[in-house]
Amino acid sequence: MESLERCSKGEHAGMLRFLGGLLFITCLLGCHGNGSKAELGKLKPEPEAVAVATVRPEETSRTEYVQVTGNLAAEEDSDVASKREGIVWRTFVERGTVVRKGEPLVAMDPTDEINALDAGLAAVKELEVRLGVTSDTEQFDPENQPEVRSARADYELAKTNHERATRLFREGTINQAEFDQSATQLESARQRYALAKHQVAQLFASLGTQKVRVRSLAQAVADTTITAPFDGVVVERYVSPGEWLGKGARVARVVQLDPLRLQLTVPERNAAQVAEGQEVEFSVGAYPERKFYGRVKYLSPALSNESRALVVEAEVPNPNGLLKPGFFATARLKLPGAAKSYLAPLGAVRRERDVAKVFVVKDGVARERVVRLGDTFGDKIEVFDSLNADDILAADASKLSDGVRVK
Repeated sequence: MESLERCSKGEHAGMLRFLGGLLFITCLLGCHGNGSKAELGKLKPEPEAVAVATVRPEETSRTEYVQVTGNLAAEEDSDVASKREGIVWRTFVERGTVVRKGEPLVAMDPTDEINALDAGLAAVKELEVRLGVTSDTEQFDPENQPEVRSARADYELAKTNHERATRLFREGTINQAEFDQSATQLESARQRYALAKHQVAQLFASLGTQKVRVRSLAQAVADTTITAPFDGVVVERYVSPGEWLGKGARVARVVQLDPLRLQLTVPERNAAQVAEGQEVEFSVGAYPERKFYGRVKYLSPALSNESRALVVEAEVPNPNGLLKPGFFATARLKLPGAAKSYLAPLGAVRRERDVAKVFVVKDGVARERVVRLGDTFGDKIEVFDSLNADDILAADASKLSDGVRVK
């Protein structure tokens, strides 16, 4: 019995010691270092406002462009051919030679053509001497030719004799036979006179025909020298001296480098906005930092069935020869009209991959807006969409996130 009472008293004392320790720990947790009690349920303090400069976007306007790609091509590109057949006598150009229109590329042996021309000139001279005219004679009168004048004199005499015979026949002085002989002589003289004029006129016509033939022979001589059809550069020479050329054989390839053509494909949605005379800005891989310009000159009358795009050609000046046919070009085709845009400091824009953001400050809070960017001008950049002139932008977007308080 006594042992049970001693056990009960021991358990009671242990319980008291446990409760006392628990109370001590609670007091430690409920008190601050300065002895003040913590208030249960109190919220965490709000973060301090971020100090950031602000700026208003500058309203401006810009020309809209459509981005397209294309290739540069020569304005003229010709495989120059021979008009005649013969042996190549001399070549005047090499690959890369700059030529002007009419300058010689290749010459063929002109011996046969020159001989034919000399024969033709001799025939012309012979006819001129026969007719008593010169090469610059514009008016020709067959009556002045000796054979015509002689035939005319015989005709006039026969006519006078016939008039006399007619009078005598009426008077009965001569008989019918004599009168008939006079009439026959008159008709014969008249025919000889007409024939003389006809033969002289035919000779003069032959002179004209021979002069035309001489011009043809002179052209044949000229054709033995094959010339450049336009200003350009020789890309390839196909022949060498001593080769036999057939009619129509290629002798050289010449391309025109100034101006060039920029061939572009414009998407169907922008086809109605393209017109002759519009400006095109483009760059090429060979000069990535340079901008080149041209103007639309040709528009295809129909869209391509395969690409559903409009083929456009722009004329591009190339006075220094920097651009070459075959260059791939990335171009911007200026569209009519102007779109509203804003200029903002570069620091006011945050780029996250393909997304651009600005922060508009309103009532002390920064709110995020996704925008579309344009060109950069110094320390400013064009911003489109989601803005107006009354908005206030945070000048440093790197410090902010959506909903942050600013001061």
